[in-house]
Amino acid sequence: MSLTATYQQTTTGGTTTGTDTDMTIRCSDTSKPWIHRAYLGYYGRCAERGGFRYWCERLDAEGGNTLSSIIAAFGTSEEYTERFSGRAAPS
Repeated sequence: MSLTATYQQTTTGGTTTGTDTDMTIRCSDTSKPWIHRAYLGYYGRCAERGGFRYWCERLDAEGGNTLSSIIAAFGTSEEYTERFSGRAAPS
């Protein structure tokens, strides 16, 4: 599946898995690409449906104008820390 197809599936519906039966993502079209980019930048992957919904709705709830709290959360997350801990910064 292409990256574009994965993004479209994440943001427009896709399929349900487990207990995730609410297919509605209440998110502005402005916030969707920012959250998608954050997942790619910090985790190197597309967002899973539940995480995408959570962050997208949170960004909208915060007015959609600031990514600072979301970026701070991504940068200190367990997934990010496990992926990049111990790596030296480029010189």
